[in-house]
Amino acid sequence: MMIEIKDLRQKEEKELRKILQSTRAELAQLTNQRADGSLKDSSVLGKKRLEIARTLTTLKEKEILKGVERVKEVKDVEKTA
Repeated sequence: MMIEIKDLRQKEEKELRKILQSTRAELAQLTNQRADGSLKDSSVLGKKRLEIARTLTTLKEKEILKGVERVKEVKDVEKTA
């Protein structure tokens, strides 16, 4: 099941890290299945990679937004001082 980016954006950072960890584990398992020939649909690998990329993108967005909020707080404090 692919998680859409809009759904990822609604999740907390801690939950995103859990999703990232489990998706990476699934990708490793799928890679092993491909190596031993038991993987029937190899397109799943690309979908998992895409899910990892979306999760990492969302985490980075949240990190950037935190930085922007801090800058705004500093500017507000400077204006009142």
